[in-house]
Amino acid sequence: MSSPKETITQYVSRNYGHIIIADSPNYDYKKEVYTSFLRANYPLIIKNEKPPETKTIHIFEINNIGTVAIDKNEKIIKDHTTNREECIKNIQFFLQMWKRRAEDIVAYVTLDKIVAGLRWHHFLDPITEIISELWEYDSIKEIEIDYYRSKERRQKTRLYLNLLEGLEIVRKQGNNYVEGNFAVSIKNETQGDKERFKDILMSTIFKERYPTIRDVFKIRIFEPIIRVENCIYFPEIETEKQIYRSVESISREFKQNYHRPINSEALKRNLEQLVEFGVIEQTGVHFYGKDDLRRSMINRKNEIGPIVNALKTRA
Repeated sequence: MSSPKETITQYVSRNYGHIIIADSPNYDYKKEVYTSFLRANYPLIIKNEKPPETKTIHIFEINNIGTVAIDKNEKIIKDHTTNREECIKNIQFFLQMWKRRAEDIVAYVTLDKIVAGLRWHHFLDPITEIISELWEYDSIKEIEIDYYRSKERRQKTRLYLNLLEGLEIVRKQGNNYVEGNFAVSIKNETQGDKERFKDILMSTIFKERYPTIRDVFKIRIFEPIIRVENCIYFPEIETEKQIYRSVESISREFKQNYHRPINSEALKRNLEQLVEFGVIEQTGVHFYGKDDLRRSMINRKNEIGPIVNALKTRA
């Protein structure tokens, strides 16, 4: 007679495919049930295209994608066993979360350079209005928030004020808002240069709150160029190495990551801008990340830690 571990291992091998693995089972003496957690070693093939070309396989170790349970007679308990389809969904969900986290890390490290390089003012009237008011008058009065604004615009302005309050760009004083500590320090630093004041504040807002601005406020003006940049840095963050990529492979990765193609001219323009802004490097036909930015991204990844909880919540 096989052991509980052998029974579960054989069941997983027959029913789940070669990348899904079962941990050693735990035994619940009250329920008389053996339970193993399932995990996956998902391979990512990374091609460095600078001659001589090399390929490496990077393994994502994905924990807690499901469970397999057997009773004391070593029979599978279907109600307590995650089926293969749900495990695959959990793997896909994990990979999406992993890539989204990489995108947020890329944005955090480099958006100050991108915001400084692109002219963003006309896209973000509510925020630029608030920053201009701070520059001119050191405060935003309650009456000015509501003045000649629709209900929807008033609500959005107050949401932005809450966002800026969290960054100490503004602070509530009675019914009004005045300069926060960060805005005061930047105003002193810029010494009368309004455009630099606005650039620093806007860079900070996007760097510190990019996911909120993208997902809550639905402002996606930087999303296309950040996604292109993420296609370059995502494998570099994981392997912690420089990876040379061609336009063609970046285009393929963009389609794979975001489930839609990117226009070739738009991709080339984004890559040219990223090089111009000092965010990536180019040698001949190949593009790759900058050493100092990659190190900052790896440090940021380590600060954030693994995204195990997302799968635990889903499972």
